[in-house]
Amino acid sequence: MCACVDAYRSDGRFSSYTYWDLNAIYAMALGTWKLNIEKKKEYIEKGSLSAEEQKAVCSILDKVWDNACHKKYENRESDVKPTVGMFGTGFYSFSDVIDDDAQAFIKMLTEIAPLEEDNEIFSIVATVLDKPIKGLQAASASVILHCLKPFVFPILNGNSGNGTVYSALGINLIRPKDSTTYISNCRRIKAFRDEHFSFKNYRILDMMAWENSDDETPEEGQDMEKAIFDNNTILYGPPGTGKTYNTVNYAVAIIEGKSLEEVKHEDYDVVKERYEQYKDAGQIAFTTFHQSYGYEEFIEGIKPNINDENEDGLEYTIEPGIFKSFCEKAQAALSMDDIEYGLNKSPVVWKVSLESTGDNPTRRECLESNHIRIGWDSYGKDIVDDQDFDNGGKRELNAFINKMRVGDIVLSCYSAWTVDAIGVVTGEYEWHEEYDRYKRVRSVRWLVKGIDEDIMEITGGTSMTLSSVYQMKVSVADVLKVVEKYTTNGISKNNQKNFVFIIDEINRGNISKIFGELITLIENTKRIGAKEEMTLLLPYSGNKPFGVPKNVYILGTMNTADRSIALMDTALRRRFSFEEMMPKSDVLVSIGADKVVDGDTELNVAKMLDTINRRIEYLYDREHTIGHAFFTGLKDNPTIENLAGIFEKSVIPLLQEYFYEDYSKIQLVLGDNAKVGDNKQYQFIRDEEMVVNDVFAGVPDIEPETRYSIQTAAFTKIESYKLIGKGL
Repeated sequence: MCACVDAYRSDGRFSSYTYWDLNAIYAMALGTWKLNIEKKKEYIEKGSLSAEEQKAVCSILDKVWDNACHKKYENRESDVKPTVGMFGTGFYSFSDVIDDDAQAFIKMLTEIAPLEEDNEIFSIVATVLDKPIKGLQAASASVILHCLKPFVFPILNGNSGNGTVYSALGINLIRPKDSTTYISNCRRIKAFRDEHFSFKNYRILDMMAWENSDDETPEEGQDMEKAIFDNNTILYGPPGTGKTYNTVNYAVAIIEGKSLEEVKHEDYDVVKERYEQYKDAGQIAFTTFHQSYGYEEFIEGIKPNINDENEDGLEYTIEPGIFKSFCEKAQAALSMDDIEYGLNKSPVVWKVSLESTGDNPTRRECLESNHIRIGWDSYGKDIVDDQDFDNGGKRELNAFINKMRVGDIVLSCYSAWTVDAIGVVTGEYEWHEEYDRYKRVRSVRWLVKGIDEDIMEITGGTSMTLSSVYQMKVSVADVLKVVEKYTTNGISKNNQKNFVFIIDEINRGNISKIFGELITLIENTKRIGAKEEMTLLLPYSGNKPFGVPKNVYILGTMNTADRSIALMDTALRRRFSFEEMMPKSDVLVSIGADKVVDGDTELNVAKMLDTINRRIEYLYDREHTIGHAFFTGLKDNPTIENLAGIFEKSVIPLLQEYFYEDYSKIQLVLGDNAKVGDNKQYQFIRDEEMVVNDVFAGVPDIEPETRYSIQTAAFTKIESYKLIGKGL
């Protein structure tokens, strides 16, 4: 914080600062668990500091983060993930603060930074805060001031319980949420502290308040900026820990700009319904990696197609993969913000010739009447399956009638390399008898017309062919950029629409093979729009650069029982952040799936799961434990029969896989080794010593063997589960 304020003092161009500079200063106070170092640097770069000062602040952030990663700060436990920053509250956006107020506040910070006398500092701050500032309340102002001067300014965030602490101490504050009374309240708190305590740092009082509060929501009247998520995240953990289940919460939180906790507190079915809506709208895509999955399915590939005009031959076309298509749609969304184009969820771009090239009557009529028209009228209105295409046109008619969809984009071809209009298809195929020719019609909403736009750049230098209708290999985003050149609708660039691409079982695919050169492009700093933006020429469609937009979030899941993180592709590991998801028996308690009752006997399922997992961790490792999700079905059906099905179909097969059918270890996990005598009937894995003489003739010199078998009858007896451990 001090270095950031020093940079603004050195820069000194106060009249050029905006609310973004206030955002940048506030970001310094937030912990990296809420706003990571790269995001902090992004806010600095969005501000108005000179390039030299920006570089200096970012360099300090990098140094501080490096120190944290190397455990150079004594206030961190050695086994805790490195963090930098003080506050865990959501990030405020000061977008409501007018520039004059932002400039005055920042100038005030630079003036008090070198001062040491409290009352002198209070007087300077009061000149700015004594009048109301829209969008700046005591909570956010006190956070900034405290980080700059922790011995001078207390934190007054009512949502964190500060008000309760001061009330308990007998300090009567005046409207503590109001910034105009902040300095008066500071004087009262200072007087009490100096009289009763020896400490100077007000953080002690804030920590007392925080420990008694779990509410870190922003003050009323302040907008919380969209929650910060890493662009590339992998949820990893053992089977049954809810990784795929939680991708729904993550995806909705990312798209709606909410915190994960906020979404988790909602009813899951309601969240899932919104998830499906976003998926239908094309903002969420889902795929599963497997060993046969490759670059062609994910990025792009050459695929054979039967030539409709000549069925004796094949033609090969370059087809975009699922991820490339998704990125192109996301990039288009960055251009669309405040304009409702009426596109469908997966729009494609069509070239249409209106009669011929150049000016002609059909072209003029189509542009005036908001539609497109093509011919081959001699075949009649309907094209039958056994249609004889003596005059050609089979492919064009199939495209116009069957493949073109409402919400697709059409380019009106004026010459081999220019278009004179761009529109969106708004109607299905129609036949209009009133025209002398070109009777096949589709309604179109022209976005721009009467233009003369050379499109060779967006086609990668490829000219348009003579065919009347065909799908073009250009991105929707590039076409919409052309539209923007000719519109005056005032497109907003701040309303970013986020897209989430979910990859289930990401570790099961060959990452190098699937991602190819894109493994570099998915880095945060290499995204389109980032300072180090990077694009590449792909091997098949190499005439046009491709990049990954900043509004695409990749969310993967990884089963650690299938493959450990340590064995993952190094290039993938360093480009993703990892969120561990381990078994949580308290989830079963919270949803009411922690008890099974059979007759007068009750089983504590949550405690049973913890017992099993402790034993697995001892015998194997924590990555091969049993997830709580296997037992959530007990919420609605807490019967011994349901539990038996879970054990027989899920738990036992997993244990067999984990221990390679070493049944003696499975017995240890399930407590079967202690079920002796009459209790052997409760063994899930029954052991019996084989009598050598019963198997072989004579008296062979062979050690006796133990035979193991799954005792099906034990699954429906509640005592079998009770005897897994003590106190179940």
